[in-house]
Amino acid sequence: MIADSVHQFRKFIFIGVANTLIDIFILNLLMFTSGIYKGDYLIIFNTISYSIGTSNSYILNKKWTFKDKSKSYSKQFAVFVTVSLIGMVLNNAIIYSFTTYMSPAFGLGWVMWVNFAKIMGVGVVSIWNFIGYKTLVFNLRST
Repeated sequence: MIADSVHQFRKFIFIGVANTLIDIFILNLLMFTSGIYKGDYLIIFNTISYSIGTSNSYILNKKWTFKDKSKSYSKQFAVFVTVSLIGMVLNNAIIYSFTTYMSPAFGLGWVMWVNFAKIMGVGVVSIWNFIGYKTLVFNLRST
């Protein structure tokens, strides 16, 4: 059971890295084109980039990570979206807190500070999403 979870977590991380690279690329593209690196617009940018990065996660995690063969797509997808939205709120809260209530640290400029905050958010949200997807979305015993 633990070995299965470790194997699933490795696959989850692989998919997550791909999604995160897409997410960070889109976030940086939006920041560079707008010149905005903090505040409410940054949360809008992060919501857009997070959503794009998460868009393929359902299918890849369903078929490859958790090998879920259930046919209950609508209910399962609704739970997936709920778990992902909670993850997005957590990610936005971390980025907003870092960029609104703190100045860049460690000698970082604003661009790198936002990316640092994003990586911190990704770390927290990855744990939340894995647990949520495994126990709530792709729980084989519930289908």
